[in-house]
Amino acid sequence: MAQYEAGHPEQALELFLAAYGSVPADREQNHHREALLGSIRGSLIMENERSGAAAPLCRLRGILKAHVDSVRSIFADDLERPEVIVNVQRIGMVESQLADYSPHACDPAPAPPIAPAPVVAPTPPPDDLHPAPLAHPVHPVHPVHPSRPHGPSPRQLRIAGGIGVGVGAALLGAMTAGVVQHARTTARLDARASELPPGRPLDPMTWAAVQHDLGRARLHRGLAIGTGISAALALGTGAALFLVARGRPRPRFALAPWWLSSGAGLTAQVRLP
Repeated sequence: MAQYEAGHPEQALELFLAAYGSVPADREQNHHREALLGSIRGSLIMENERSGAAAPLCRLRGILKAHVDSVRSIFADDLERPEVIVNVQRIGMVESQLADYSPHACDPAPAPPIAPAPVVAPTPPPDDLHPAPLAHPVHPVHPVHPSRPHGPSPRQLRIAGGIGVGVGAALLGAMTAGVVQHARTTARLDARASELPPGRPLDPMTWAAVQHDLGRARLHRGLAIGTGISAALALGTGAALFLVARGRPRPRFALAPWWLSSGAGLTAQVRLP
């Protein structure tokens, strides 16, 4: 999510795909794969809506088909699982969207034509096959290219880490505001409920006020969850950049936020050297 806000949706998609590929394909971990697949699907649909190209839909169809085959192999004794049915329906939706494009929209790009080899006329042999030796032998001179450092410098890493920590701190502030507003709205609902006599139906004005407060409470809770996930991702990235800039062994980690209609979360995997 932080990559989307920073204007890098392609990097966010690669994070989702890396996290999806790191989760083992077994019965215990299949629910994590389903959650990450939902984030991958949402990212590719957003990319298709942004660019209007068929490539994101072609890629999504291939990922969904591979996932359905994997789930069927894991649960060979239960081929009518909800995960299979839902993702088969998603494949049908993608194919209906691809119907608006050319039938060959998902075909691989043709290979470039190979230019014919030039015809070189044979050169006549020289008259003197044994030229006179040189007074001083000439040794070939090989140019020396200065080596360039690979990757960003420590200063650039520290700057990027500081930006990540700053963004994470700002998102933590937004998360705190969402938590406070949610608590205030919930307290107002509790106070309103305590004022009502038991067993008495609500009048239309009170019912409308309760529905309004419930909607605001859901909004603030969603704001707190979304900004909290983004803050964790930004702070973790900034801290990792600081560690790399100081020359410490870099841990291998993967952070992938996911969101669905039923909730949101953050999948993290860390491998220490």
